[in-house]
Amino acid sequence: MHHLGLYNNPFINIALKSILSFVVFLSMSCSLVSGQHSRTLKVYDRFNNIPISRATCIVLNATDSSMILFGRTNTKGTITFNNVPAMDSLIFLILHHKYIEPGFANLKSFKDTFYMFPKNKVLSEVNIKTNKAITLSGDTIVYIADSFKLKENASVEDLLKKLPGIQVSKDGTIKAHGERVEKVLVDGDDFFGENASIATKNLDAKMIDRVEIIDAQSKKSRTTGVDDGEKMKVINLKLKESAKKGFFGKLEGGVSNTKKYIANGMINYFTDKIKSSSYLLSDNMNNQIGWNERNDFGVGNNWQYDDDLDVWLTNDGNFENDLGVIPRKIQGGAFYSQKFNDKKGKIAAKYGYRNKNINGTQIVNNKIIYEDKVQQTTQNNFVNADNSSHAVGMEFEKQIDSFQTVKINFQVNSAGSTYFSNSNSRADLDTFKINSNKFSTNSTTYRPTIDVDMNHELKFEKQGRFLGTTLAYNMMNNDIETTTNTNTVFFQSENDSFFSNNDYLLNTRLRNNSIKASMIYIEPLYQQNLFLELGLSGLMNFYTSGKNTFTKPFNTSNDYTIRIDSLSNNYDYNVNAYSEYAKLIYKKKKINVEIGVKLQESLLNQQTLNRKELKRDFINVLPFFKFDWKYKRNSNFKFNFRTSIKPPTIDQIQPFTNNTNPMYIVEGNKDLIPSTNYIFSLRNHFNQPIKGTSLWSSATVKFIQNDIVSSLNIASNGIRRQNYIQTNGNYSINGNIYYNFIVKSIDLEINSGFNFNYTKSNSYTNGIENLSKVYKYTPSIEFSKDFDSLVTIDLNFNLSYSISAINNNFLTKNNQLNYYIELNNEWKLPLDFSLDAGLEWQIFTASSSFSAPTSVALLSADIRRPIFNKTTEIKIGVYDILNQNKAINRSFWNNNIYESVSDALTRYVMVTLTYKFKNKEKKVEF
Repeated sequence: MHHLGLYNNPFINIALKSILSFVVFLSMSCSLVSGQHSRTLKVYDRFNNIPISRATCIVLNATDSSMILFGRTNTKGTITFNNVPAMDSLIFLILHHKYIEPGFANLKSFKDTFYMFPKNKVLSEVNIKTNKAITLSGDTIVYIADSFKLKENASVEDLLKKLPGIQVSKDGTIKAHGERVEKVLVDGDDFFGENASIATKNLDAKMIDRVEIIDAQSKKSRTTGVDDGEKMKVINLKLKESAKKGFFGKLEGGVSNTKKYIANGMINYFTDKIKSSSYLLSDNMNNQIGWNERNDFGVGNNWQYDDDLDVWLTNDGNFENDLGVIPRKIQGGAFYSQKFNDKKGKIAAKYGYRNKNINGTQIVNNKIIYEDKVQQTTQNNFVNADNSSHAVGMEFEKQIDSFQTVKINFQVNSAGSTYFSNSNSRADLDTFKINSNKFSTNSTTYRPTIDVDMNHELKFEKQGRFLGTTLAYNMMNNDIETTTNTNTVFFQSENDSFFSNNDYLLNTRLRNNSIKASMIYIEPLYQQNLFLELGLSGLMNFYTSGKNTFTKPFNTSNDYTIRIDSLSNNYDYNVNAYSEYAKLIYKKKKINVEIGVKLQESLLNQQTLNRKELKRDFINVLPFFKFDWKYKRNSNFKFNFRTSIKPPTIDQIQPFTNNTNPMYIVEGNKDLIPSTNYIFSLRNHFNQPIKGTSLWSSATVKFIQNDIVSSLNIASNGIRRQNYIQTNGNYSINGNIYYNFIVKSIDLEINSGFNFNYTKSNSYTNGIENLSKVYKYTPSIEFSKDFDSLVTIDLNFNLSYSISAINNNFLTKNNQLNYYIELNNEWKLPLDFSLDAGLEWQIFTASSSFSAPTSVALLSADIRRPIFNKTTEIKIGVYDILNQNKAINRSFWNNNIYESVSDALTRYVMVTLTYKFKNKEKKVEF
């Protein structure tokens, strides 16, 4: 790392200008060539990517199919026609006895390459079928939905749970053969984004024809046409033809004896070109909200991921703690997508509304072990908050011609929240009471955001050559007004106790404007096996953070008019990153190798209100390497090494003293520098869906240079003051393996797994280093068995064992053993009744940190029956029959021991009606 200005170097400037000139020249050349009229057509082998000679090419009149010209390709796979009419009046037919007849084609230009698939490869790649339930098509696994027995009015989620190799967790997370599913599509369209559970929980399983498990290429691979070996797991729900015509939907409502409720509605309308959906969901049944939903609700940090920095960037350090209590949630939205008549693009629009209201309590016990002391704090917290957001998005995609594609995404989000919390706490040092504190906070927040992303893809006549450009803009604002009031009593052994009161108003005004431009150029060097990839990118993040603290004049009104300079700060923080990279890509049959280097300059420009500046440049040479081997069908082995730079966040670097909670004061450190991550990873997986066998395994090692860690100082009166410093030597190791198989003799599906995690990290308390070493072992096993069509039993056992040790002057150890057992049963009863029963049993054993063992046995059951010609289902359920549910969280990190008990759903009886409707005129059968 050097503190040098990269772009002040004349030699690097000349090199950058040369690269830019070269790329611009290629782009202009392509545009000129694409405008010329050519009469030559190419015919290539799709599988081997080689020219096909002696292929018969027939040119037909599009209006009456009469033949105009015909001929055969030469040894280079090309054929030239003379005196040919306009392209839009022609159709083409290409024939060869060794290749599949593809039928008639509408080509846009004589520069198009016509691809054919060899018959001998088709015979070896033909779909393998042992029964009609599961088929293979290439690397895509296809489940035939009607082959699996389901209960009446089953949802898509119920269907997924029946598919071998698919696991669905309580929060809707889906894993396919050990790997997390990133997206759920409906007939190829992304309806619901990351919140796939909206689709899986509310769409009717009878609508589904096939469930496709796809190893989709990365966005970059799809764009450039050069496979980088990166895959993501996607589920595509293929609808039955009858379900694609007309409308269908679902209404659901339920109420309990404890004022819990659920109210859901969804309607969908499909035609050949149009897909639309709208929904409104509301309930007060969930006891947690997922991390992905925080941005949607406008709660917590506004995070933005950047590929160049390999980091989630945020402009908002204000985090509203929901205390893990039960929220009342409302979420609604609409989606509309329409394909263009020429099928070369589409336009889509989305709207989303989300609201979350929190009202509940939490009890927290916290211990910090330092020097030869133990400080223990007990808190009783209450929170009441309301968060809402509106989001409107547009997507436009158009293939201009056979060479160019344009994509534009635009989204506007407006979020706001009100937040109130009240806390009573007591702190003890060893056995002596040192303080008691009453703390309340009240805040309002407004957060508008704008995101624009534009992409232009330009392909060339030369196969494999590509030029892509991207321009993105992001604007995130935060206006937060927070009032805090604390009343603290400090107890002293030798002196009289004294009382302290603080009453503050903190105005926070955060602004972030981010602009990113990037360009990728790919040039094939040798056939279609060796490629050169060049990339340029520039990222500019402009942060403005104003934090001003006010208090009231003594013995006056409630107006906060006196600014406290020591607790106020206005700061500009710009994080700019410029990078250039060169990469060689080698591809041959089943092997893909990439090796390259990135030159990156990170500029940190900090400036306070009095215009004092601190400018620093950091130049890094970042090598990377990837080896990808597809050793057999539905299998993959991968090794990856990469380095990345992570700059400090605005909260870590802004020299602002946050004293809104005077018992826990946080200060920024303006002298922090970027951290460097070195990451090694291995991955291996294979899948044999016909046999019901799959293996997923991975291992990752991460070293961090100049890691940003906390430094905590604890005063004798219990006040904690946190700062940020940097250290070396932190690293982590993570490994996991999941093996799924079926014992065919007894038709028993077994999903087994093991996860290992080791973390070594440093922190400091009162100047003493805490060297934390944490080992965590998590084996798990799940059994699933169908006993004919009447009974289904699922048994899941999960054990988590962690060993934690802190090496300082006073060694601290903690061994924690937890069990999780889950048992689910489905029973088919006479008269169309069905019974579902489930047990979730969590066992927390005693340990050196948590002396009291505890457990939660959550037993629930419901009975259901279809009514009104099976269009409606009535369900009566009892939740937590034993009435002992508690929301418990225990953790141990560094020298900090934490336990919380939050509000939880306890015993209730609920009656639910579910009605499914469809377009009767179309006679939709599902």
